[in-house]
Amino acid sequence: MTRAEREAEIKSFTDKILKKLSGTSKNLDKIITEISISQETSNLYWTKINQRIRAEYEAARSITQEFLLGNFPEYYKSKVREELTRIKNKGFNLPKTSKATKLVSSHGSKQSLKSLLNETITTYRTGFQTGQQTITRLASLTQQINIQEKKIEKAIADGYLESGSVQGSKKKLRNELLKKAVDGKYITVIDKNGNPENWKVDTYAEMVTRTKLMEASTQAVVDTADAVGADLVQVSVHNTQCAICAPFEGKIFSLSGSDPDFPAADELSPFHPNCQHSETIVFKDFLQQQGTLDKYIDFSNGETDEHPTRTEWVPISERKLH
Repeated sequence: MTRAEREAEIKSFTDKILKKLSGTSKNLDKIITEISISQETSNLYWTKINQRIRAEYEAARSITQEFLLGNFPEYYKSKVREELTRIKNKGFNLPKTSKATKLVSSHGSKQSLKSLLNETITTYRTGFQTGQQTITRLASLTQQINIQEKKIEKAIADGYLESGSVQGSKKKLRNELLKKAVDGKYITVIDKNGNPENWKVDTYAEMVTRTKLMEASTQAVVDTADAVGADLVQVSVHNTQCAICAPFEGKIFSLSGSDPDFPAADELSPFHPNCQHSETIVFKDFLQQQGTLDKYIDFSNGETDEHPTRTEWVPISERKLH
């Protein structure tokens, strides 16, 4: 499968889940608009607001879980079948036990799929939880400020306070939360460097789905390699300008870490959220037949920046990495 075909496949998958979440996203935007202009102080009103917030996030959790349980397993299985077909078309004689139907129904594949599903569902739930907490806190602060301002207005009218008395710290925090919410970026996620990233519901859903689909694709390759007795995988190439991905691109790694010639696969794609890189199985015998084994050994170990077979390859030193 080409990179363009893979992108089209992933887009089709993400479009479906975004379509299912669109109603929830619109409803949350309506709630935020109501909160932003509300002057209400009654507990009854704000209790209903919180109930609506909770209901929308419960709906989002239910939608994503149902969709993933219904679609994710087949995607993983399709990647196993795809990789098996690819290496068979290369002319390799594979064990009878490596038939796609047996592989996808094996205990190892079932465990991989279960782990992938649990991780994906948990990632969605964690993001949705931070979004719910942000909007709920915004609602709570708005009620508190509305109550305090009415007290202040009455005190000013009665002559007990001078104009200009405000709750500065609460207003500042509320304004910060409101800006985030109005922008739609009310899902906060801490990246691997410890920095907060703010996401909209739809972009968060797309990021999680894309990333987890790539994880499923990689896991399918790893499971297939195990089934056919392969140890080497190669990272895809598209002349990335991503500083995170560039050191891996096009290189061959050993899954077991025991190959004497190739570096250990300490990390596999996706290398970051929305990463487009993937792995494929390679065999030493095939590289030897091609006459590229020594070149790939040097390239994969960083001895050279010249790709052994890619004519369109741009040396990393010549790319504008970011």
